[in-house]
This record gives sequence, C-alpha cells and structure tokens, in this order.
Amino acid sequence: MCSQLISEKQVWRIVESFEFTNEELLFLRENPISEESKWDNKKYKPIKDRIRKHYFEKQNFTCAYCRLPINIGTDNLEIEHVVDKNNRSDFTFEPLNLVVSCHRCNFAKSTKKVLHACPPPNTYPTGSDSFKIIHSHFDDYFEHIEFIRGSIYHALTDKGDFTIEKCGLEREGLAEQREEIVKYQDDPIIAKVIELRNSGMNEALLDDILQQLNNIKKNE
Repeated sequence: MCSQLISEKQVWRIVESFEFTNEELLFLRENPISEESKWDNKKYKPIKDRIRKHYFEKQNFTCAYCRLPINIGTDNLEIEHVVDKNNRSDFTFEPLNLVVSCHRCNFAKSTKKVLHACPPPNTYPTGSDSFKIIHSHFDDYFEHIEFIRGSIYHALTDKGDFTIEKCGLEREGLAEQREEIVKYQDDPIIAKVIELRNSGMNEALLDDILQQLNNIKKNE
C-alpha cells in the first residue's frame, strides 16, 4: 500500500491514547516523578520509548504542532507534554497529555501555560474548551489553522492564533520548508518512491512506479 501524501498525513486527531501495561503502572506507582526521580532519569526510558513510538505512529509521523513530517534519522522526535510537566508534574505520564513533536516546536512552546484554569491535582481536563492551544487528542487541527498557498500558517480561531504564536509557527524558514515538502511529497509517484526507499525492495511497488513513469512518457 502506498504511503499517504503529506496533505493526507497531516489531517489527524489522536483517537487512541497510549495504554500502560500492568507492569508499567506498578513501576510508575513505585517510582513517581519527584525531585530525586525526574523525567530524564534513565529508568523511565523503556516506557518513554513505547510512548514515543505509539504517538509517532498515531500522528502519521508528523509533529503535533507544525504538522510537518519528522524524520527519525535526522530530527529529534520528542515527547511533548501539552500541559508542561514542570508546572504540573502530576500530568507527566498522563496519556492524554502526551504527543510527539519536532524539537523546534517543543522548544518554542517550552513551559508556556496552555490551560484556561488550573484543575485539581491528578484531574486532567477531558475537553477542548479547557485548553488555549490546539490539543491533538481533542481538536481537529484544521478547524483552527489553515495553510495559505499551502505553506503559510493562518489562524482561523483564537486557539489557532495561540498555537501559531506559542509554537513559533511563524519562524523563519518554516513556510519554505513546508512548501518544499508539499511540492515533492504530494506527488503520488514521488510518495511511492519514498515508500520504496524506506521499505526496501518491493517488486510490486517498483513495477507500479515504472508503469506510471512509462505512462507519462507515452503521453508526452
């Protein structure tokens, strides 16, 4: 099956949150986040690796905020806490609070506050209205942001405007990067070539590509 075009990949909302195993839940109860046991402690790495893989796949391999593809060979694939873990450590391993993002969006958003009101401890909001920022578990991205000429981020709502500002979606070079990716990855033949390169030799896919190229040649 051919890889999705980028215009199809970026249209998603997370509908399946990460689920911890019983062993992982027991481990987290016995090893809660604290001053002595922080997020970057190596003992959490196996769980974090599973979280990262889960959301990377559910997000069609794209960043939660800029919606550009993340290449794990060259880019930093970062677990992003929608509500910053430094402000709310009780949400550090809350599945609804977790997505993946590129480093630039994660760095730009940093510790900015995204909630309209502070909820009680261990009570994560479960609706879009609680958040100032586009929340990948609750919101349809393109109800809040559109791409003008395919590359420039334009807010449709206050939430879209907040996301653009706080995640630095007006940063230098981002529009050009999106334009370049859309130009090549929204071509069905190029999308198939990318899939062939990533998946290794696939005779059926290679034959399909060659047939399409041959059709183009015949129609010249």
